[in-house]
Amino acid sequence: MIQQLAAPEVIYNRPANQFVAGFVGSPQMNLLTLICDGRYARLGEFRVRLPETIAVPPKMIVLGIRPEHVAIAQSGQPVTVRGDLFLSEHLGMGHLLSVAIPRGDREPLHLRTLVPQGTAWQRGTLELWLPDDQLHWFDSVTGDRLG
Repeated sequence: MIQQLAAPEVIYNRPANQFVAGFVGSPQMNLLTLICDGRYARLGEFRVRLPETIAVPPKMIVLGIRPEHVAIAQSGQPVTVRGDLFLSEHLGMGHLLSVAIPRGDREPLHLRTLVPQGTAWQRGTLELWLPDDQLHWFDSVTGDRLG
């Protein structure tokens, strides 16, 4: 069954659903199921504001962001999330860093960031920035794109 019929850049930049988001692109899009708290989704100890286009916030939501859009927070940039680096994969053109986002007594969430060759980073705790304009939101039950 065809999930989305559009130009490749449209499919990549605006996937119609969670299946398409996870299928298109390499490395695969981060897809994190989060609990909503009013107009925010809880990501570890941080809260990510839901877009105004989501009229009624659900109890659970899936946040999608491509690893190349997750950035190590620089001085002056807002920190979206903090976590512990647990894996670094050298890919030639850069490193794919896997970060565990603690959630109290629950299993940590895993978020990957693709950092270009020459980007400074250290083992241990990383502070990451997730630009609002690169976030994708999906219904946690149907997988359909929200907003």
